[in-house]
Amino acid sequence: MGFDFINMSWDFSQDLEIRDAKDAAQKYMSSASKFHDRLATMETKLNRLTLMCQAMSELLEENNLLDNNVLAKRMEDLATTTVQQGIVCRSCKSLASSTSIRFKKCMLCGSEITAKNVIHGTV
Repeated sequence: MGFDFINMSWDFSQDLEIRDAKDAAQKYMSSASKFHDRLATMETKLNRLTLMCQAMSELLEENNLLDNNVLAKRMEDLATTTVQQGIVCRSCKSLASSTSIRFKKCMLCGSEITAKNVIHGTV
């Protein structure tokens, strides 16, 4: 009789652990699905933005309003300015130069870039 109770207790314990594992797996699958959906949306937006930038660049170039060398220089100047300002993400300690302070989140870790979580000064 005592042996049957031990077996039943063991089976019950194992059933609880299996149920908990299934619940955790379902939670993570749901989270992964949401992440996948957000990633697909971001990829679509990025592709559209890339296409728009290319179209604008071609239109400006066709009308002699854009010189790619001047554009490259301006991009370099903006990145250099941000590096000189020493804007660093407090969360991952990366330079925010790749994002610029105008963006709301760090491109590396995704944390908010606000006055509260950036370090100003020399890097």
